[in-house]
Amino acid sequence: MRLFLVILFVLLVIGAVGFLSMDHRGQVQLDQRGLTEQQSISIENLGDLTGDEQTILLYMDDEHMMQAMRGLFISQCASCHGANGAGATGPNLTDDHYLIIKNLEGIYKNIKWGSIAKGMPPWNGILTETEMVLLTAYVANLRGTSTEGKIPEGVIIEPWE
Repeated sequence: MRLFLVILFVLLVIGAVGFLSMDHRGQVQLDQRGLTEQQSISIENLGDLTGDEQTILLYMDDEHMMQAMRGLFISQCASCHGANGAGATGPNLTDDHYLIIKNLEGIYKNIKWGSIAKGMPPWNGILTETEMVLLTAYVANLRGTSTEGKIPEGVIIEPWE
């Protein structure tokens, strides 16, 4: 009877470890940019987006893409801007104050080309053009989402249209 219980226990432990390992892999298959395989395919299927105001505004309302960009933002931007965008070493992206941004296209250009003087690295060549446009839409959506965070920097600009 003891031998049976020992064998049963060992089999249960092996089964539990195997199940948890396979279940965990299925849930956490994110690429180095914080995107699932399905999200990457969805983004790729969009083709090449342009960083103009109309395109950015259009994708700001796309919940599926904004959820994908949340993963990308957390994996690539949160170290400087905080997980919710309220600022860390980088500026608070949730208030109405901007250091060098004057409009939506300015966010896109800052993501693409960076601002070495302000410590913002360029993402051109690291992220695809479409990812940068979608990330711009995500960052634009952060505006007004938090009343806490790093103190405001820069000047207030008009709300997005």
